[in-house]
Amino acid sequence: MRRRVALIVVIAVIMGILPGCGSRSKINDTLDRFEVACSDLDVEKILDCIDPTFADPVRDMYSLYALISKEKAEDSFKNMIRDMFGVDFEPKEFLNNLKMEDRKIKSSGRRAVVRCRLTFEIKGETFKRNTRVNLRKYRDEWYITGFELDNSADDGFF
Repeated sequence: MRRRVALIVVIAVIMGILPGCGSRSKINDTLDRFEVACSDLDVEKILDCIDPTFADPVRDMYSLYALISKEKAEDSFKNMIRDMFGVDFEPKEFLNNLKMEDRKIKSSGRRAVVRCRLTFEIKGETFKRNTRVNLRKYRDEWYITGFELDNSADDGFF
């Protein structure tokens, strides 16, 4: 009888833990895909990681600008990245080597927050910023809804 109760408890614990592990894995997958897309400077794949309520209109606008002129499309991409990350320089300067390290994930239902250290390099200088990445689950996929960077210091971590 005790073995049966112990087995039931173990199964209940495993079933309670596994769904959280799956969410964490999918959240990390989204962030990994975002890092690779940034490294490749692939606008479409970057937008695939962003909340569709934001990304779809941006994708439409980006496509429209691309039809008008290549220069304007690049400008629209630069402006989109500047607005997302709060930076005012060429996106390729920091996107090529952007990494989200020391990820700490908290999820609840369809929302998640990832605290991490965002590292990137500009003109040979490495920057590290404590960052909150907000995500939401939509149609069984996780999407980035925003970034909150702490621009005050490179030292310390949450």
